[in-house]
Amino acid sequence: MAKKTKEKESEQTKELFASMEEKFGKGTIVRASDRKHDEVLEWISSGSLTLDLACGGVGKAIPKGGRCTCLLGKEGSGKTTLALHIIAEEHKKGNLCCFLDVENSIDLAYAEQIGVNLDLLFLVDRESLLRHYKVTDREVISGEEWLEFLCEVLKSDLYPVVILDSIAALYPAAEIENGIQGGRLAGVASMMARGYRAVNAALTMYNGAFVYTNQYRMSPGNYIPIIEPGGEAWKYLQSLKIEIYKKVDKEKTKEETISHGIIVKGKVTKSKVCIPFREFEYYIKFGSGIIRETEIIDLACQYGIIKKGGAGWYTYGDNKIQGEDALIKLLQDNPEMCAEIEEKTLLNIE
Repeated sequence: MAKKTKEKESEQTKELFASMEEKFGKGTIVRASDRKHDEVLEWISSGSLTLDLACGGVGKAIPKGGRCTCLLGKEGSGKTTLALHIIAEEHKKGNLCCFLDVENSIDLAYAEQIGVNLDLLFLVDRESLLRHYKVTDREVISGEEWLEFLCEVLKSDLYPVVILDSIAALYPAAEIENGIQGGRLAGVASMMARGYRAVNAALTMYNGAFVYTNQYRMSPGNYIPIIEPGGEAWKYLQSLKIEIYKKVDKEKTKEETISHGIIVKGKVTKSKVCIPFREFEYYIKFGSGIIRETEIIDLACQYGIIKKGGAGWYTYGDNKIQGEDALIKLLQDNPEMCAEIEEKTLLNIE
């Protein structure tokens, strides 16, 4: 059998492309090389320098383009704080964002302190959904109703960032209608599996970043010590999974011990958009959110941009300061110096 010539293969390819586009629409089948150059993936910064670097670079933490990101961790580990920082970074561009507060626990004063513009934030909570669904006989919204509304928000494609906080607080309608005894084995997992199919379809019409939070739960058996509530289905929805945990940082005084913040450590445990399994660490100050200057100082000391001596002395150029808190205050008061140190540090990292 004679070998096909390149000219014949080219003609057959053009005929195939023409027939496929005629039957299914233009752009149904394309060369992979063309898609690589045409597709531009947009990113959002997380507000944390080390997390950005773990996900691919400065300003490249949370992917857009209908991608799903999961923030997983124990209670009080700073998942909502990180989500609010993501919103604050998008608000710097003047874009609208949507926050679905399933837990009904968002602190708007704290969000504003972080940098969230409340005029650009659309909040969906229990009361607003009760009005949306015209519910008068109960004060609880089922997980199915939350997921249905989430799909409507994603399909509208009005918000570059949509946050769902959290799927661990969703529970089936059967438990609302029939009480606890109306629940059944794997009822939550079944609800989330059905929701997965709907949300996955809605993401095909969405061009922003969808971020949801989840919490660890203790397993009733000893085979797996901790589990993620909501079943296994939503794991296949994730393009990026960030696991975080906390380590309490305490400031000791003579009379008492005052907890003034937490050190957050974590790892990118799943990624379809960057190299996975990179670790990160940042500091959250209560009432202020992520303190980016602490990350800059730690990295600058690691690469010798800032010299760290004994008794807590830090030296940068002609500036010699004792104590990290004083150095943080100096960088906050002098953003040009902070940007200069960050730029020099990133050059060493690259």
